[in-house]
Amino acid sequence: MKHVILFNIGRNFKNKYFILVILLSVIGVIASNFSLFILNTSLNTDKTVMILIFSSLFWIILLFYVNLVFISNAMVQDSNNGILNLELAKKFRHSELLFYKLFANKLITIPLNIFLMVVLYLGLYIVNPINFDYYSSSVLFGYLTFFLLDLVFSCLLIFFCSFKKTRIVYFLSSSVFVFYLCSPIIGKVHMSGAQSDFNYLWEPPNLQTQSLLDLEKLSYQQDGVVYNLMKNFSSLNDDYSYKITAKNSQNDSCSNEEYECLYQADTVGDMNFYKYMGGYSYVAQSGLMLDSTYFLNNSVSTNKNFSYEISPNYSKNKIYQFLINTLYPSDNKNHYEDTFYYQWSAKNLKGPSQLNDYSMWLLNDEAIAKIKTTLNLNISNGDIKKELYQLNQIIIRDFIYTWSRSPQEYFDSRFYLADKWEHNSVNGSWGRQGKPKLNLINERDLYNKALLKDGNRLYMAIFFTLIDRYLNYNMEKMYVSSNKERTETKYYAVKSHDLKYLKYFIENPFYFHQYLLMYLNPNMGFANEQLTMTNSYIEPLPVRAYLYEQNSAYEELAYNEDASQNGILVAPRQSMYQDFDKIFTKEIKLTNRIVDTNFVVLGYIIFSLLLGVAGFSFYKLFNVI
Repeated sequence: MKHVILFNIGRNFKNKYFILVILLSVIGVIASNFSLFILNTSLNTDKTVMILIFSSLFWIILLFYVNLVFISNAMVQDSNNGILNLELAKKFRHSELLFYKLFANKLITIPLNIFLMVVLYLGLYIVNPINFDYYSSSVLFGYLTFFLLDLVFSCLLIFFCSFKKTRIVYFLSSSVFVFYLCSPIIGKVHMSGAQSDFNYLWEPPNLQTQSLLDLEKLSYQQDGVVYNLMKNFSSLNDDYSYKITAKNSQNDSCSNEEYECLYQADTVGDMNFYKYMGGYSYVAQSGLMLDSTYFLNNSVSTNKNFSYEISPNYSKNKIYQFLINTLYPSDNKNHYEDTFYYQWSAKNLKGPSQLNDYSMWLLNDEAIAKIKTTLNLNISNGDIKKELYQLNQIIIRDFIYTWSRSPQEYFDSRFYLADKWEHNSVNGSWGRQGKPKLNLINERDLYNKALLKDGNRLYMAIFFTLIDRYLNYNMEKMYVSSNKERTETKYYAVKSHDLKYLKYFIENPFYFHQYLLMYLNPNMGFANEQLTMTNSYIEPLPVRAYLYEQNSAYEELAYNEDASQNGILVAPRQSMYQDFDKIFTKEIKLTNRIVDTNFVVLGYIIFSLLLGVAGFSFYKLFNVI
């Protein structure tokens, strides 16, 4: 046995082309993945997709070529060149020889797969990219499918080689190989029909839904931090307001066309600036919860004609007190260029006094004691620490998956505050203007004066933005019907395994490996599934869908008198937040996957074994055994 196995391995490694293909394929797989790990923050989606495609192609070439060489030699070439007769003369049986030669094949392909997985995981741990979780639980976990693909290729080639005809073997093998290499294109063409059938369901992958779902789970703890903050957000309706004083009634310094100033004094009157400009949302997203007065009074677009004084009630509010009592102690060093509001980089997460440092500091006993006192919590410090640890994971993941991927949405969008509301003094109606670009305070100046800064500012900006989006989902009538129709249709199509939806996932056999490659890990999480879909060259349809189940006690936010005409919002809303028990969302629901990957794996194994048995039987039928 030993001599047969060593002979079959040795003769192939004496072939320089065999060694060259293996080396180039292995180098291709490693190089493409290391480029992902190292360049991940600078790669756009298209480049990421191309690198993932090349990585898969190199791996497919490696496995198919090694299997083809070993199995065709064992079942066809050895019979044609007389090696089989020499082996039989040494008292080996046909079946015994075939088993040894196939075993020699697995002694190469399985260690190659293991070697590549080990190298890639080691590389991932060494580089430690910001998207570590995505690469480990999605990309590299998906590469485990190549162990399964090795079995598929082996059994296919056993079946093809059972005919003992070299031309048949190479024709069938090359056909399957080309189909597998072209599977991304085949899958893309196949899935193109879904874009027309389900165009009305299409929306960009929502990477933040997982964060909102996890935040919701924390809010179920009614003695916890998240619940108490969410419950108190409606108190901002009364406590967060400004006294606005006009400096110049003529406004000669304003250029209306260029929006040098945001509002004219004669149209503003006693308007509450932030309620009409998107409520607390802008403040939260910008991390200005403790510094908005300085921001307003020192930004050109807002201070040319007005001065701002915040309500004294705000400083007594629990939200404000929570922020004050969780301020990160200053180390008296300037870390401005590491901050998100300077520019996006990995330093926002890992730099000194940034997000990771603040998250760890928040778990110290002193911070926990202050939070407990501020929110009047009746749970143990250990329970608070456990909740904060879970909250930290949500905040950091949301930064990685949403804020770092779309920094413009969270930073540059501040210069386009919101649609501009203007009141027509002639007919009394409200109208929306185009989004004005604002001339705001220099961020470095704000950093030097701010209370919230560094990772503390970013942490609270992410946290409060998540709360804001959860509380305000579908709080305006104009969005409810369109959101519900789209999300409910998709949700129930996936949940019920609607055949019209399901067919795009099951009718193309060359798509199955791509599906496993993307979604093999059942515990990868919805955010990773959405990111996988973003980085997919095939997938226009999600494998899971979410639904915001409506609360039976839901009441939309109050609006100014005559704010709505024929159900369309024509004036800004009066309140920023609804009472927690009256918000739209009762629960965020997630379906199971449209196709369980376990069934695909099982199908592959059964299909492969049937092919292998059939090939072995044909081989026997043709009097080889």
